[in-house]
Amino acid sequence: MLEVPIGTVTSRLARAREALAAILSEGENAMTISDELLMAYVDGELDTQARSEVERAIESDPEVARRVSRQRALRDRLRAAFDGVLSEPVPDRLVTAARGAPATSAREGNQEAGVTDLAQTRADRAAAQRARRRWSWPEWSAIAASVVLGAVIGHLRLEPTRHRAFHER
Repeated sequence: MLEVPIGTVTSRLARAREALAAILSEGENAMTISDELLMAYVDGELDTQARSEVERAIESDPEVARRVSRQRALRDRLRAAFDGVLSEPVPDRLVTAARGAPATSAREGNQEAGVTDLAQTRADRAAAQRARRRWSWPEWSAIAASVVLGAVIGHLRLEPTRHRAFHER
């Protein structure tokens, strides 16, 4: 038999499990890089610290390197597809609209602009909700009568043997 108290053994075992979990989680976290971070790396949008971390991950993990090469290929395909559109001149109507006078709201008489004053719209909706008529006793009475009538008819239809006299008439 061992002369070591059971409490010591279980505490050592618990510490060993915690250490193993920490080692495993460090390994997983070190190589877990989101697609968003890889896209930012490929686009050159990372700061130097994040860029160096991604580069270390690329060097140490072939899966990360493969994901980066896929992101680069995607970026190249997108450039090939849309670079022509970016070099096209901006249509004159858009330039005129962008340089024109600021649009006025529809409430101020400019219906074509389609600009809505959100604060006024919210106030109008709130006023409409307050002005909406609340249900009164006739509506509630009609609902109650419908429920009672439905219960009576359902009861009579589902149990016709009990009410044979009613059905024979």
